[in-house]
Amino acid sequence: MAQWNVSQADKDLLRDLVAGSKEKISPETSKSCKELYKKDVVTYKDLVNIKTKLPDDVPVFVFFDRLTLRHEDHTYRASEEFRKRTDKLRIQQEQDSYKKLIRDIDPAQKYGRTDHMENFGTEMRAVNRQMISVINVVITVVGAFFFGFSGVTYAYPHMKLDLPTRFIIGLVPATIVFFCDLYFVVKGMDMDEQTESQPPKEATGATFSFKNMEAKKND
Repeated sequence: MAQWNVSQADKDLLRDLVAGSKEKISPETSKSCKELYKKDVVTYKDLVNIKTKLPDDVPVFVFFDRLTLRHEDHTYRASEEFRKRTDKLRIQQEQDSYKKLIRDIDPAQKYGRTDHMENFGTEMRAVNRQMISVINVVITVVGAFFFGFSGVTYAYPHMKLDLPTRFIIGLVPATIVFFCDLYFVVKGMDMDEQTESQPPKEATGATFSFKNMEAKKND
């Protein structure tokens, strides 16, 4: 619904027009005028009401001509939550644009960050090899110990050796086997380090080409 602004000058003009009327103003009309004086914005219904109640000798059109149409402010004001989401999307868009810009320079996007899972598979394989080596050493050393500890009683039952002597006899093969296993473990670790330090070999074979095949056929 249309609305009009009523300034103080417009109100004073209406008072003067009503006061200049030669006809008697009824109490109801005076009440309607006072209500209109209190308003800064009037509607079409208010204008029709005041026009019908005022006497005919009051040039109310002069008052109507002075009124200015009220224009509502339709400016959109975003909420705080909307602004936060917009800023978040803008930052994300800038990051995506930056990643596209440096994609040719750093395809893996690893600069400036530490990827703890990068060599996880290689480290797990190394741990598995080391655990297998330790378990192998334990089994062979224990087996060698019991071989000397119990085998001597079966090989020489007539000697009737006591427990400390059998224990010492068991330690002899266990110690020998332990140092042998230790040698192979250290040697295997050195081979693994050399393999990791060597750069991958590049393919030296000639590139397949139909032109080369045709040249060889002509030769």
